[in-house]
Amino acid sequence: MSYSTSFYHGYGVQVELPEKWRKEHDESLEETLGFDTPVRAMAAGAYDADWHWLFIQDATPHGPEIEMGSYTKIDPYETHLDHYKQWDWWLVETAQEQGLKILEGPAWFFVPDCS
Repeated sequence: MSYSTSFYHGYGVQVELPEKWRKEHDESLEETLGFDTPVRAMAAGAYDADWHWLFIQDATPHGPEIEMGSYTKIDPYETHLDHYKQWDWWLVETAQEQGLKILEGPAWFFVPDCS
């Protein structure tokens, strides 16, 4: 059996996905949020899906996943504090709506992944 390594990057929060949440939802957090929201979800970690994250889609225009052996760049944002305040509000609101506890962030995260 083979495995692949990559990493994710983005502006977001790490959340706790308790067993109770998993039992109450048939689909993954990514599917629950859908695609019509500025906040997206991802699972990553040492053995895939160890950690759960909410991130701002606009912060990673080329997607959050980068394969090992390649790179991407994030252009500087011409933004101000109010822009980040909006992102923070979206992240906290989404976590609260889903009943998830924020463990860390909001911040820029770079998360290694092995699956």
